Amino acid sequence: MIIDASPFDLPDHCAARVNVQVKMNGGSPFIEQIESWTGAPHFLKNDRPDERHGMKTARRRKDQAIETGRSGGESPSKAGGADDRPLPRPMRKTQKSVTRAERSEEIARTIFAAAFHVVGREGYAEASVSKITARAKVASGTFYNYFESRQDLFDQLLPTLGEQLLVSIRAACGTSTGIERERRRIAAYFDFCHENPGFLRILNEAEVFAPKAFAQHFSNLAAGYARALHRGHERGEMPELSEEEIEPMIYMLMGARSYLTYLWLATPPAMRRARAEELVDAYVKLAERALFKA
Repeated sequence: MIIDASPFDLPDHCAARVNVQVKMNGGSPFIEQIESWTGAPHFLKNDRPDERHGMKTARRRKDQAIETGRSGGESPSKAGGADDRPLPRPMRKTQKSVTRAERSEEIARTIFAAAFHVVGREGYAEASVSKITARAKVASGTFYNYFESRQDLFDQLLPTLGEQLLVSIRAACGTSTGIERERRRIAAYFDFCHENPGFLRILNEAEVFAPKAFAQHFSNLAAGYARALHRGHERGEMPELSEEEIEPMIYMLMGARSYLTYLWLATPPAMRRARAEELVDAYVKLAERALFKA
C-alpha cells in the first residue's frame, strides 16, 4: 500500500529513489526516506543527514535547471516562442499565510453564526460554549482562539447584528427623503426581523445578559436616526422641529418602533407580513404629523 502511494506523495525523483531502495533493501529504508523527505524531526534515529543533504542538492539543481532552461531538452519558454527569462517561482509561504487567514475568518464567522442560532432559539442562559461549538462543528478549545469568554461573544453578538440591521435599512432607504425615508426605514426593520427570527430574542434578553452590548446597540441606532433627522432638518423637511427637539424625538420614534414590535410578535407567523404593513402605515401617520407637517 505504501509503495503504491509513493508517486502521489513525493516528487518524481523522490518516488523513483524510494522504489529502487524498496526493491533492494525491503520496507525499512523506504520508511526512513519517507520520514526525512516529508519533514520529520531531524532527531529521529533513522534520519540520515547525508541523504537529506543529497536530496536538497538534487532539488536545488532541478530548480536551477528549470530557471536556466536546462531541465532536459528544450525549455518550455523556447518551445512556445517566448523569451528566455526564467519562470517565476511560486510564493508558497505567502499563499499559505493567506489561506490560513481566510480559514481563520471562516471559523470565526461559523462560531458567530452558531451563537446567533443557539442564543436566538434558546436564549443567553442556555447558550453554553459546548452547544455553540457543537453547532459550529469545531472543538471547544477552538472557541477560545477567537473569544476570551462566553461573555465576550455575547458582548459582540447584538452590536454586530445591529450593524447588519443598519446596513439593511440604509440599502432600503437609498436616496429617499422625508416621510418616504421613514416608511422605508420601519419597513426594512420589520423585514429584517422576519428574515432573522432569532434577532428579537437576542435583543430583548441582552438588557439582562449583555447590558454592555444592549447599550452599544441602542447608541448605534440613535446615532443612525440622528444623522437622518439632522439631514432632513437641514433640508427644511421638518419646519416645526427645533434642533434641540431632535434628540427626544429620536427616542420617541425608537420607543414607538419597539412597542410596535410586540404587536408584531403577538401575530401568528403566517400573518406577520401583512401585519407589518399595517404597523408601518400607523407609524408613518404618526411620524408624518409629528415631523413633516408644516
